[in-house]
Amino acid sequence: MIFSVSSPNLSQSEYDVLRVSNPKMAQCYESHFRGGMLALDLLFWPFMIVDALGGHYTYYAYEPEYCQVTPFEEAKPAYDPWGEPPKITSKVKSDQNTNKKIEPAVKPQPQKKKPSRPIFVAVLESTSGGVLKLHEAQFITNVLREEAVRALYSKLNVTIMTRENIIEMLPPDKSLEECEGACIVETGKNISADYVSQARIGTFGKNLTISVELYRTSNNKLIASFNSKARDIDALEEDIRAKAAGMFYEVIREETEK
Repeated sequence: MIFSVSSPNLSQSEYDVLRVSNPKMAQCYESHFRGGMLALDLLFWPFMIVDALGGHYTYYAYEPEYCQVTPFEEAKPAYDPWGEPPKITSKVKSDQNTNKKIEPAVKPQPQKKKPSRPIFVAVLESTSGGVLKLHEAQFITNVLREEAVRALYSKLNVTIMTRENIIEMLPPDKSLEECEGACIVETGKNISADYVSQARIGTFGKNLTISVELYRTSNNKLIASFNSKARDIDALEEDIRAKAAGMFYEVIREETEK
C-alpha cells in the first residue's frame, strides 16, 4: 500500500533527484523507515513485494540542523519579498497648534512565506520538426535553462534539473525527443518535477517562430507562456533572453501566494 509523503519530507524517488542535482541540499534530509506501512503490508503480502521493490518503506525527513549553511550573495536588494520586510525609520512630527501626529507614509509590508521544500524545475528538449539542427535546438534549450537559473535560483529553494538529470529519471521506454504536446506534463511527473517547460520552434513566412509553455505538474495547470517571431536564430535568442525570465518568475508567484 503506497502512502504519499507530506511536505517538506521527500519520497525515495524525490530524494534521488535531489541527491544528484543538489548534494548540499540533500544533506538536510535524514532517512526514516515506515514501520507502520510494513505492518499493514504484512496483512496484504502482495503489496509488501511492490513497496519493497519501489523503495516505499523509506522516506526522508527535512532536518534543518543537518544543513550546511552557505552565505548568500553579498549584495542584496533593498527589499527582498522572501526575506525580512524593510525597516522604516520615520520621524513623527507634531503640529504645535493641533498636536496631531503625522503618521509614516509607508507601512511595513507583510512577510511572504518562503517555501522550505526543494522545488524542481525541468526544461525539456526543444522541438522543431526539423526546422533547426539538433545542436541548434539544444542551444535554445540551454538558453532557457540559463534564464530559469537567473530568475529563480537566488529567490527560492529551487533546483533546475540538467539534461543528465532528466535522462536519468525518464522511464526506459521514453526518450527526450518524444516529449512534446500533452506529453510535457506527464513527462514532468515521471521525473518528479514540480514545474516543467518546453519550447517549440517553427516557421511563419521567412521568419522563425517560438512558443514556450510552463506547466505546474501537480494540477496540469499552464501558468505562463510566451511567443516570439524572429528573422534568424540569433534574433530568436535575443527574444528568449528578453522574455523567458518573466515567464519563469511565475513559479515564485505560485509558490509564495499559496
